[in-house]
Amino acid sequence: MSEESKINVYDNSEYEKIPKNDLNNAKLIFKNVLVKQGFSFDKPVVNTFNTDNATICGKIENKKHIFEQNFECNNSKFLDEFSFKSSLIMTPIKVSCCRFLNDVDFSKCRFQNGIIVENSIFFGNVKFDDSLLYGSVKFNGTKFLGGVSFKNAKFIDSEGGNNSKVDFIGCKFDGIIDFNNTTFNRLVDFYNSEFKTKIDFYRTDFFGVVVLSGSIFHQNTLFTYSTFKDLVIFRQAKFNEGLDLSLANFYTNSDVNIFGLRLKNFKSNDDVRKDDDTFKDEKLREKYFYNIPYSNKRETFRLLKNYSTVQNNKIQSLDFHQLEMKSFSEEIAFFRTLKWHGNKWIINSFNKYSNYYGSSWFQGTLFTLFCGVLFFSLGLSQITPTNDFSYSYFFKFLNPTHSPDLMDEFNPTFSYYIWDYLGRIFIGYGIYQTIAAFRGYTKK
Repeated sequence: MSEESKINVYDNSEYEKIPKNDLNNAKLIFKNVLVKQGFSFDKPVVNTFNTDNATICGKIENKKHIFEQNFECNNSKFLDEFSFKSSLIMTPIKVSCCRFLNDVDFSKCRFQNGIIVENSIFFGNVKFDDSLLYGSVKFNGTKFLGGVSFKNAKFIDSEGGNNSKVDFIGCKFDGIIDFNNTTFNRLVDFYNSEFKTKIDFYRTDFFGVVVLSGSIFHQNTLFTYSTFKDLVIFRQAKFNEGLDLSLANFYTNSDVNIFGLRLKNFKSNDDVRKDDDTFKDEKLREKYFYNIPYSNKRETFRLLKNYSTVQNNKIQSLDFHQLEMKSFSEEIAFFRTLKWHGNKWIINSFNKYSNYYGSSWFQGTLFTLFCGVLFFSLGLSQITPTNDFSYSYFFKFLNPTHSPDLMDEFNPTFSYYIWDYLGRIFIGYGIYQTIAAFRGYTKK
């Protein structure tokens, strides 16, 4: 066997370092070994790099290399940095059940035939910035305990057009996540994944189907200037804090499935800056960029309400309508804005307290009775009761069409008729709002 075709196999032992001649050959297999020092390939073209149940303590640093075939890591540990920046990787990368205890850097790489990473843990920061990823990309069951960045990366269909996709199924994201200016030209699936930190899909382009079903977002999640061209599935996704869809761009032929999406009212903030300088500065980004303004929150609930209506999900639509109007109440609150919003505030307040935005018939009933008691009491102050008076008149008063001379025998003053007239208006309004709440789930 020639020196060029020889494959160096290190197995069942402990090594201080890898000999330079073996690195020049660039065909290495590590199996059941401990390597104390790191290494770099001297040749620009690497033929084989395989690890199986190996532990490599030192730094693996390579730059501008070409990996032709056999790039696999199984059940291995890498204790220091793992870097392959600006490389061309022609073979599929396969990583299974590995532990990376330091940073991993594949920035500015070209992956010609995809990546498969399964059930692995990254303790440090992981970078795929400015990389091109062709073919299927899978990170299934992977934990990212540090930050992960795909800034300016592009996920592109393989040249054969084999309907490849991007999978982050069952992943755990514990650190900062950066999809700034990332492009997904095909289906991307985040099914059943968990995001523990704030995330903004800032200027992220989704040109294929996006699956977020069953995912959990623990902090604010924003889609600032994101683009959605196809179907977006939020089915059973859970947002423990905020969601901002207000600045996202949806193509006219795109669709959004939000059945079972779980989102409650959340904290908003007017102290927000949305510009590139804010995004570049980490301190400014943490302070401003992940905040969701009151107006954006209201618009997000409006969009969710409309998508529910289009899908004929009346119950969910009414829930999001309540949240939309509650957000509007917060948005125009005088104690916050120090502005009097006049008619908007009055109309919104009446809708809130009369039947809680069309959702509570019980509140409508209480509102009606309260108005009846209030205006009947005000009217009583303008009459002279006699022994013939009884509180049965109150129930007659609750009828907005009661006779104008209901209290004439008690010598009412002119003011009585004013309270009587206003009582008819408010009681009638309360009855109408009570009926409207009953019809909340049935009206078209």
